[in-house]
Parts: sequence; structure tokens; C-alpha cells
Amino acid sequence: MRRAVSAWVSDLGGTTSRLRGFGTVAALAVVMGLGGCNDKTTSPSLTATCSALPSTGPAPLAVAFTLNVAGASSFDVTINYGDGTTSSSLNLAHVYGTAGGYTATFAVTAQGQSASCSTAVNVSGPTSNPTPTPGIPSPSPSPSGGNQPPNAVFRTNPKPGAGNVFSGKAPLDIEFSMCASTDVDVDVLLWTMDFEGDGKTEVHGSTGGSCRRSNSYAAGTYRPEICVTDLDSFGNIRHDFQCRRYTVQVTP
Repeated sequence: MRRAVSAWVSDLGGTTSRLRGFGTVAALAVVMGLGGCNDKTTSPSLTATCSALPSTGPAPLAVAFTLNVAGASSFDVTINYGDGTTSSSLNLAHVYGTAGGYTATFAVTAQGQSASCSTAVNVSGPTSNPTPTPGIPSPSPSPSGGNQPPNAVFRTNPKPGAGNVFSGKAPLDIEFSMCASTDVDVDVLLWTMDFEGDGKTEVHGSTGGSCRRSNSYAAGTYRPEICVTDLDSFGNIRHDFQCRRYTVQVTP
């Protein structure tokens, strides 16, 4: 599976809300912390870093992994979860069913280059009354006692003009990012991107690579829309999507 990677970019603004029925994605645990990452690079220009979210907890433990790759605009990845199973899908959480220590390894290849990284996951025995782990953030209660939607942050490079309008000559490259978005309940976030505004979602995922992407526009007019929401522990959408729509006007 290929994943495009782009840098952090800047632009803040208001948001609008709408609901999309994406249904259920893979089971995801409520986020409780980040796992450490030991990097190993086998090519000078290609690097990979990764983390597990959460990295500790009782079995069965559903873990969402984040992979960040520098040195290539797209890449292939093979994931070895350390429990005898493998995958090439970054958008799916992995469930560790039994207690033990595991090392998830990501092997990345791009344009004849290769890099790898690994992150540890520690699974304890099942418990009906888990206790907070030191150093792992716990969800913050909201004033009403209910789950709150995420704080959506939309950024682009370059920045748009008035009315969120981009103008330029083809090819016009624009980077979109929602990676600065946060959630007071520490829920897993789901990002979507429709680069042309035609209702076809080019990005739909909950990993680090899904929160920022770039797109190259040919001559024409486009209405891209990027959105974010949060997921419950079963991977169901909790709240309406918060979205930002732009206008892209490109001349030959």
C-alpha cells in the first residue's frame, strides 16, 4: 500500500460541521499513550519513525500505529506486529489478544531505497478494573460529563487568499494538514480528504500519514474539502465531521 508523506504546514481558521456515514472501521482502543520508537535506517536519504497508541494496556489491546516517512513522496510498507501476523495496511488497528511483550516492525521501501523502524507494545493480563499508568495521559472530563468533539486545526502550504481561495498556474501543488488537531478525550482521530470536491474521498484513515497530504492540480477549478472527527473504542464515528472547504483556481 502506498502512502504519500508531506511536511507540517501552516494556516488556521474556522470550521464547519457535516456528517458522513463512513460506517465502522477497524476496532481502535481509546488512546492512552504513545510508544517509544527505535529507528534503523538502511538508506542515507530515506528515514522512518513509528509509534504505538496505546503502547501498554490489558489484553485484548487494540493498538493504532503511526508511521512517518521522510525522503520519499510515496512508499510501500510491510508491518510485522511481532505476534506472528503481518499487514500492509496502515489504516487498521491491530489487536493483541494475549499478554506479553511485542515489537512491531515497519519495513519501508521507496524508489530503490529502504528504511525500517520498530516500536514496543506491552500487553498485560485481562483486568476488569484497569488502573492509570504513570506517564500515560487519561481522558479529561468535559463539563457535561460527555465525550467532546475534537479541536480541529486546518493548515495548508501555501496559505490561501481571502475566502480560502488558491490561485496559480499549473501544476499548482498544495499541502493540506490536520495533524495539529487534538481531542480532550484522547480519542483516535479520523481524517478524510476530497482533493477535487467531487465527492470522491482520496484519503480516509486514522494514522499519522493520513492527517497530512499534498495534491498537484492541473488547470481548472476545484473545491477540495478536508475533514476530521473522532472514533470510539470500536472504531465508530463519535461526532459530526468538522470540515474546511477551499477553492482552487488554476490557469494553464
